Amino acid sequence: MEWKEQLMKENKGILEKLVAVEKTLSEELLNRVQGMEESLGGVEESLSGVEESLSGVKSHITQTDERVKQLEENAQDQRKKDERAEASPMETFDVKTCRSKLAEHYKRTAMVPTSVWSKKSPVHIHQIYTRLSLVKEEQTPEGSSQSELTHYTDVFTANENGGTK
Repeated sequence: MEWKEQLMKENKGILEKLVAVEKTLSEELLNRVQGMEESLGGVEESLSGVEESLSGVKSHITQTDERVKQLEENAQDQRKKDERAEASPMETFDVKTCRSKLAEHYKRTAMVPTSVWSKKSPVHIHQIYTRLSLVKEEQTPEGSSQSELTHYTDVFTANENGGTK
């Protein structure tokens, strides 16, 4: 019987150890399940926030679509108005007035710098440049004569002797 009692004690010890291990494992499993539930709660909150954001995006898209449709309608209406509108008479451009205004402007501002390094001593353009003219000189039996040409092509006109002047 002793060996039965011994065996019973060993089995009881093993059983106690198994119960302790089961209790530890149950507690660990319970802790992990609770952690997972908490994580799922955070995921659910995040998912709720994403759903709200998605709802806001959908709302903005709907508003944008409505605005685009409104702009398209406005553009079509404007095109129709433009097609119906008659061409307004073009304003006449007064060349003489424009010419005189430009002449006045350049008379006031036609200053030329005399130095590249300094802009302190500009000179009016008429003080620097002179008007050039072409003069033709002809040799005749009576002597030489000079006359101012009105156009450069006058150089090529024939003279009284049949040659070019």
